[in-house]
This record gives sequence, structure tokens and C-alpha cells, in this order.
Amino acid sequence: RHLFLLTLLFSVVVASPRNCHTPNLLRTSACCGDKQGNDGVVFLPSNSDDQNYLAVGVDSKPITNQGTTLYDLVTSDARFSILTGFINDDDELKETLSDEDAALTFFAPIDKALECLKDKKIPKEVIRRIFRYHIVNAALPYKSLLASRVLDTGLNSSGLNDAPQKVRVSGWIRHTYINWSKIRIYHLAAGNGYAYGIDHVLIPPPDIMIELFIIPTFFSTLTSALQKVGLAETLETSKAITVFIPSNRAWAKLGFRNLAYLFSPRGKEALTIILKYHISPELVYSTDLIEGKGLPGGTPSKRHTELDTLAGLKLHIDAASYGHNYAKITVNGVRVLFKDFIAKNGVGHTIARVLLPPATDLYLPDDDYQTIKDESDLMAGIDVNEENEKLLELKRKSEKHESKFELDDTS
Repeated sequence: RHLFLLTLLFSVVVASPRNCHTPNLLRTSACCGDKQGNDGVVFLPSNSDDQNYLAVGVDSKPITNQGTTLYDLVTSDARFSILTGFINDDDELKETLSDEDAALTFFAPIDKALECLKDKKIPKEVIRRIFRYHIVNAALPYKSLLASRVLDTGLNSSGLNDAPQKVRVSGWIRHTYINWSKIRIYHLAAGNGYAYGIDHVLIPPPDIMIELFIIPTFFSTLTSALQKVGLAETLETSKAITVFIPSNRAWAKLGFRNLAYLFSPRGKEALTIILKYHISPELVYSTDLIEGKGLPGGTPSKRHTELDTLAGLKLHIDAASYGHNYAKITVNGVRVLFKDFIAKNGVGHTIARVLLPPATDLYLPDDDYQTIKDESDLMAGIDVNEENEKLLELKRKSEKHESKFELDDTS
């Protein structure tokens, strides 16, 4: 039996493909053209230069960049045939991707992602705005992309005082997301940048209030509270703001008596103060809170930030970066579960518990919540990765509704 197993193993090794187009990489079925649909990624050793770094999706062609532009690369690839039609219909977009002196990263929707748009009569200006949101003015190989948290795009937003609209980078090796779209084709290199195939169109986001309405399973308590005290309009009309977003589970931690009081006429003033304490007139992404990258398994890089709020009180934010795009952020000791909830007029960060203003005359009928002293109690029963996965899945399912809203609104 042992001899049979050794013979079988030897035959598998001998029969393994030898013609990978990535001779210096760790050879796997992904780089050798595995047809089973695994979206694998292959890496050079960690000490390799970014310039020579390759990450090849299973569906990728051999990477070459001699004398090609992103326009040449995308339009010659059958997987982007619908995208090619949109590009050729827009001279400005075509010129941008054809610029040999540019340094760009293009998140290119594959055909499956664009099927819902190909037969619709959408104004060219709307299409142009959408695809500007797919372009980053920096050439990012996969290693650099994976180390990013938020990136400036080619679309300026009036809700951010005409500053570039951001996209969020999240995930890990082989499971990387741009906003809510998953990268399916990795690291197509051209002379003027890199392209990544994504499975959903990146629709420019609506304002924060609409974003919260899209996922009622997580945020219905917050949206109801904002509407009750008249702050919903503030979130719709304010520019360049930051909102710390308690989920429904976070509100439930206050207990039934406190929630009943806050949502009653008598508790309206207290609820208003609490909600204003979650809104800052300053625009703060996670990259603004984190200093340095830290060392994996070593000493984290730490930073403390104080942030003004609409309640006239300050929030105390502590961030620790551990490298490899992992950072722990707390607000008044409460952990941030989901960072950089990108919106048209700002950004949101989902938190594990409702923030209660300190040193005020705020009255709550039931103070049992004060027995929760440390973060281990706050996080009891919460799996951060599970919460993030649920949020990603719900947002992806609701994306077609968000797309319809944004297209109709822009038109």
C-alpha cells in the first residue's frame, strides 16, 4: 500500500505542468491555468521589489507591459467586451486610459458585471462619472493595493467639497474587495498602470443617510432615531462629515427601558445629544487615524486623536496598526467593527456600542449598562469577522437597488 501511494505521488509530480509563465513564482494550479474556477493569487517572496511584484489571477493572461496601455490591455481582452464598448463611446475615458505618460490603476468590470447596463439608455455623462470612479491616479501592483485602506479616485464629489471620492480596499489574499466588488482578475500590467477585473460595477455612493437605509437589518434603529429628532436631513445635506454608526445590536445593549425612554417624547432631548455625539464635522478616514504600519507580531504603531462633534464634546480615538493592513481602532474605548463606510458626503465607521456623552446631565432610567467596564465585555458574543461578512453580503445583495437610485438621481 505504501509503495502504491509513493508511486501515485511520483506520477502526479511528473505530470505537473512545467510551462508556467511565472518562472520565479511559487507554482500553483492558479498560475498554470487551472480551469476549475479558483481565483488564486501567486506571490513573490516578501522581500521582492514592488516594481517586479506579480499577483496573477487564475483567469489572467501572461503579464506583459511592453508598449501597451490600459486601453490596449482592456480592449484586447474578451472578458471586457462590454466594457470596451463603453470606453469606445467616450473619447475622454479612452484618452485617459491611452495616456502613455499616466500612472493609473483601473478597476475594470468584467462582462458579467456590466450585463445589467449594456441595454439601458444611460446618458454619457452618467457613464463617464461611473467609470471615473473606477480609476485611481496611482499605479498600484497587487502588493501595494492590498496594503491600502482607502484610495482617491478620478471622480470629484460635491459632497466632499469637490475632493476626490474614495474607494475602500478590504479583504485579504485571494479575497480582496473594492468597496463591495470582489477582484476576480488580478494584476493585469500595462505600460501606464495596472488593471483588476471586478465582479460588480462601482457605483458612486449616495449620501450617508441613504447608505444606512439600504441595510435596515443592521441600522434601522439608528435611522429611526435620526428621523425622530430631525437629524436625518443633517446627514443628507452636510458635507465632508464623519459618522460613528451603532448597529442595531449596539443599540440593544442599552436595554429595553433605556430605549423605551429615549424613543419617548420625554427622552427626545437626551436622544438628540447622543446622536449628535456620533457625528463629527471633520472628515476622518481610517488612514487619517493610523500612524505608520507597525510590525506583524511586533510592537504596534499607535496614535491618539481627538475629534469634535455636533454635541460640542470631543471623541477620543485610539488607533493601533499591526501591519499587513490590520489596525485596531477604538472610540472612547468602544471598538470600531467596520471601518470606512464610504458615502457621497463623508464616511461612516460601525461601532460595537452606543457612545454616551461623558460629564453631562444626560439621564437614563436604567444604568445597568454602566456595569460594562472593559472592551472584553463590550465585545462579548460579537465575532468581528462574522459581522463584517454579514454586512458585506447584505450590501452586495442590495447593490442593484443602490445602482438604480444613483443612476436615476444622476440622470
